Amino acid sequence: MIKTKQQDQQADSKTGQQDRLTVIMPVLLVLKLLLSSCLFLTFVVPNVNSNGTPLFSIAGRLFLGGLLHNDDHVAFKAKPEDTSKYEKYFTQKLDHFKKNSATFQQRFFVNAQYSTNNSIYFLLVEGDNVASSSRVSNLDYPHMISAKDAGATVYNLEHRFYGSSQPFKTMSAKNMTFLTSQQALEDISNFIRTQNQLSGDKNPKWILFGGGYGGSLVVWHRQKYPGLSTGVISSGATVIASGDYYAFQLNVENSYKEADKNCFNGINNAINRLKQLVQYEEGRDILNKKLNLQPPFSSKSLPKYRDLQNFFHNIAVLLQIPVQNNKVNAGVFATEVGIDNICKIFNSTAIENLDKVAQMAKFVITQLNGTYTGVSNSYHDTVAYLKNETFDVNQSRAATRAWFWQNCNEFGYFTSTDNSGLAFGSTIPNNFFINLCVDVFGHHHGIMNVLKVVKNTQDSYGREKKFNQTNAVITRGSVDPWKSLGVESVSDKTAIAYLVNGGAHCAEFQPPKSDDSYGVKMARNLIKTRITRWLSARTKKTMEKVAELKERTQKNFSKRREIVNWDAKIEWNITLPEESALLSAPPGKDRPILADFIGQTSANRHLKRQKEENAFAAKSAGVKPFYFLGYVLQDLDHFNSSNNLAKKWRQLFVSNNAHKKKDGPIFLMWARQFGASVYALEHRYYGYSTPFTNLTVQNLTYLTSEQALGDIAVFIKAINKEHNKTEAEQKWILFGGAYAGSLVAWFRLKYPELSTGAVASSAPVQAKTDFFEYLFVVQNSTKNFGGKTCAKNVHEFFAWDKAA
Repeated sequence: MIKTKQQDQQADSKTGQQDRLTVIMPVLLVLKLLLSSCLFLTFVVPNVNSNGTPLFSIAGRLFLGGLLHNDDHVAFKAKPEDTSKYEKYFTQKLDHFKKNSATFQQRFFVNAQYSTNNSIYFLLVEGDNVASSSRVSNLDYPHMISAKDAGATVYNLEHRFYGSSQPFKTMSAKNMTFLTSQQALEDISNFIRTQNQLSGDKNPKWILFGGGYGGSLVVWHRQKYPGLSTGVISSGATVIASGDYYAFQLNVENSYKEADKNCFNGINNAINRLKQLVQYEEGRDILNKKLNLQPPFSSKSLPKYRDLQNFFHNIAVLLQIPVQNNKVNAGVFATEVGIDNICKIFNSTAIENLDKVAQMAKFVITQLNGTYTGVSNSYHDTVAYLKNETFDVNQSRAATRAWFWQNCNEFGYFTSTDNSGLAFGSTIPNNFFINLCVDVFGHHHGIMNVLKVVKNTQDSYGREKKFNQTNAVITRGSVDPWKSLGVESVSDKTAIAYLVNGGAHCAEFQPPKSDDSYGVKMARNLIKTRITRWLSARTKKTMEKVAELKERTQKNFSKRREIVNWDAKIEWNITLPEESALLSAPPGKDRPILADFIGQTSANRHLKRQKEENAFAAKSAGVKPFYFLGYVLQDLDHFNSSNNLAKKWRQLFVSNNAHKKKDGPIFLMWARQFGASVYALEHRYYGYSTPFTNLTVQNLTYLTSEQALGDIAVFIKAINKEHNKTEAEQKWILFGGAYAGSLVAWFRLKYPELSTGAVASSAPVQAKTDFFEYLFVVQNSTKNFGGKTCAKNVHEFFAWDKAA
């Protein structure tokens, strides 16, 4: 059953208002960064006061102190939408594994604006995130562009216990026993089945999207219920539960090291300085003042061990945020908060190590928060915040407590520094997170419970980083610290596990920007291509596009000028004249070595020419030559008889009948496998096929691709006549590469009756006056295949703005 939010909340409105009045709101920014559902980096804003701010990360949720809201900081923001226009509620089972009648209202958003009634549905599966109308309405997002192209209805399903999808009024540990990924997978299945029943579609095609934890859900769902979806798109998914994910910090450190080794060393020296100062009273006083710790370390007593762990964890979080979200096109991460920004601070020689940490903390928190009141420094405040069981109006605390519950009772994902290459060492051990589980949820949630639940999760979803189903694109960023828990291989060719070179956490799910890495752009293209392939050409939208393309093509080529004279004679067994001195001469004064490369698309002319007899002749004694040279007598102008004035010119062709079979096809290249005759036709004005003895501008006016297509058409007709075959009887297959590939493609469109098919390779079919993209490909290829050092050296060589 689906009903509106108003009907569901009327009875509890008074009680809910009283509950919300009792909520304590610290200065807190709940920043869903690390493993949160990263489809759209979403920010929840609490109220602000002057107290200290917990700064904490729970496998994906960071608390900073601040002022960010929902999609306000996503670039290319759409116009504000009326949430009620898309918001609906679905009656969901509370427990899918026991027979009972308990239900709750699960929120979802839906937009059928672009639907063409073709039974195509896009479902964005939320993880530890609050669902939003922007997920189904903002056309800046790649999935919305694909939805519009495919004519799909778009859904965004909120995860149980997150956002407004609350089964209970409080977030007690007892109530949250129903918060598991297994229940969430059943929620998805029940939702899809119900929508199918309501629509009455006999062949619905569902494409599931998910990022972060949501990405894990769609991967697991595809493997468990492949019959309910056509395919899945997953980004940044962590599919392996891990009680101690120390690789997270290692990946963070490696990203800094790969970006700038001096920066890495600077960070290392700064952390060493912190470790020195925290050991004695005067040093802690310096930390209190320099970092504006809230609350400060006490000068009267030694800090507790957990307070020290909490302090170093908060510093680590400030270094982790820019890496995981490096250049992700969402708010400040697009340009302001990334690895380069942090390295500018730690590469500075003007300030000492502690000042670098202070500047880094102020920079990151200010960018994310809008203001800076210091670095939070209270383990007690964090525990108190997480122990609060009330449901808060802005939904941040409930979502944070829910996600921490799943960490302590399903996944682990605890980001310790026990194996850190930096000076953090063991300052943030794994038991820091396990102790937090105990302090928040009780002594039953200690180390033995964590080991048990992580093993259970691994038993359920597997321990291999391999996807064993069809139709999936599963991406993970090379810069994303969560990449080590992601899918690395697949068992079926219809699925792809793709490492996004230069990509951070879910970067390809964000709106495109001009300086996105090549890997991010490739990932978006891969996703788009695979979705199109899965949905195939059977959809109404696709059929309309095909019809439109066909109509446009026919319109363009229906304007073709008719060939005046189809009667061309063939001269067989001709002898080639000697090459001119200029043609056969090595590069020099009269033949500059680079001149041949100007605007050149074909590789053949770059290669060293060989004598014709070496290329074609059969030298063995007594062996009959397998090739024949010939001319076809062509008109200079196929479309205007007055220009010809009996002007004929000879066009060279080569014929090879060595593999010919009776009634076999005719190829303009390969032949052996198909028992075909082969012809190679030289282009007018190239090689020996020259209508004039000189290449004046006036003479070159007859050198056009349109005339070349006419040459091919007349040649085919002439050969058919030689063999007494009609066009219907003779099967011609045309081959061409580069510009020749363009010709055979255009020929197939312009003269479809004269060929059975065409094979074109590397054909530039679009005319362009400024093909600047060519050097982009050269540049990216240099980077990808030659390495960063090669690309850097090439860049420095061509840095014209620098002094020689």
